[in-house]
Amino acid sequence: QGEPGEIVVAGDHVVTSYVGGIGNAESKINVAGKVWHRTGDAGVIDAKGRLWLLGRCAYRLKETLPLYPLQVEAQARAALGPVPLAAAKVAGKAVLVVESGKAADDTALATQFRVDRVLTVKKIPLDRRHQSKVDYASLKALLQR
Repeated sequence: QGEPGEIVVAGDHVVTSYVGGIGNAESKINVAGKVWHRTGDAGVIDAKGRLWLLGRCAYRLKETLPLYPLQVEAQARAALGPVPLAAAKVAGKAVLVVESGKAADDTALATQFRVDRVLTVKKIPLDRRHQSKVDYASLKALLQR
């Protein structure tokens, strides 16, 4: 409780093994004979027992806080309104990325959202299948250019 970690699930609805066991080592955990599935998502359980999704474990922004994309993005949307934005880690730095014209590079905003920088891009890349989810791999590649 109160500590972020990877969300794991188990139950009758959860597949205990992939075909031929391919991928089991990366995504299945056996604890006392019970198979748990690693989701790859980070979450935290609050004092009321609610699970809060923080973002993909692989996209953790800062080790020391810890800080995850959905934490920054939710706070930024609350402050900036419904503008296209995303949080990412680039070259070891946590950045909030906002589409051009929606917010300026701003040190005060960086401090408010606990990131190292606020950057603008012409267009935030979205997942081809959903067109509503940020394509974090493409965003990172864009920012590294």
